[in-house]
Amino acid sequence: MNPDHQLSSLLREWKEVPEAGTGFRREVWSRIESRRHGSRSEGWLSLFAFPRFTTAAAVVAVFVGVVAGNLQARSAGEALYLRSVDLLSLHVHGR
Repeated sequence: MNPDHQLSSLLREWKEVPEAGTGFRREVWSRIESRRHGSRSEGWLSLFAFPRFTTAAAVVAVFVGVVAGNLQARSAGEALYLRSVDLLSLHVHGR
């Protein structure tokens, strides 16, 4: 007899039924109702469960990233330009 067959037959024979504690059913339904009515217990991360909010957050994040990237590139380009002008003026004055 293979181990899988032995386990299956043992599980079929098992008759133990665990007892739920007092108030278990009431606590379960209380949790279900609190989540159904939009409980704030999960905090702001629960907003990501809504597709519209998640899409809006992604769009805002991309927009902020593009703006920050452009500002960084612009300031890096200005610094590069100033260095090139400075090097050129040193080269001209060096003659």
